[in-house]
Amino acid sequence: MERIKTDTKDTFSEYLIYLRNKIKTIILLTVLAGLLVGFVNRYIISDYYYAVTKLQTGMQAADDLIRLMQNRNILEKVILEADADLTAAELRETMYLSLVENTRVIELTVYDYDPDRAVTLINAYIKVVKREFGDIFEIKVLEEAGRAQVFPKEDAVGFVRGALLGGVITVLVLTIRYIKGTRIKTAQQVEEYLSLAVLAVVPITEVKAKLRKGGSVT
Repeated sequence: MERIKTDTKDTFSEYLIYLRNKIKTIILLTVLAGLLVGFVNRYIISDYYYAVTKLQTGMQAADDLIRLMQNRNILEKVILEADADLTAAELRETMYLSLVENTRVIELTVYDYDPDRAVTLINAYIKVVKREFGDIFEIKVLEEAGRAQVFPKEDAVGFVRGALLGGVITVLVLTIRYIKGTRIKTAQQVEEYLSLAVLAVVPITEVKAKLRKGGSVT
């Protein structure tokens, strides 16, 4: 048992030495993966845009209005007003409604890969909401949407994520290669690692020949 523990410790130490010897490869591939993901994020993935507007209700019922604004019937009317090729579920995913703390101000944000459609959708939303609930909630538009703004890309975050992924994959591949390289291949390794005496050795060519003929190896 003591020998097994010692061998395990030695094997782990050898594995760490193996990784240390490959540290330049690990660092290089990690950096390259980070740069690749950063490049894709910056130059290949399309820009994402958002348009924002702010509404104010004339009564302390802004929470109720937010719930009503997410109703499927209202979403479908917005889509019809904007003449957009979207479903109600897709529109709900592209919008974000929030209540400014300690106020009656509702902030509506619409995200889209097309800046013009983002503005069209948010303007249609304002028209529908004022038409449906304007008199009830005394809705006022405090801030027009204006032009859509490009959503800032997090290049640093993309690089770090790519680098982490590249580093993990590199270490995993090197670990698999290390494990394959430490398989028992000779009779001397059997005696050394397992403390067993080797009485005979069957050539691998003979084993394969018997298996092809449907025979038994024993």
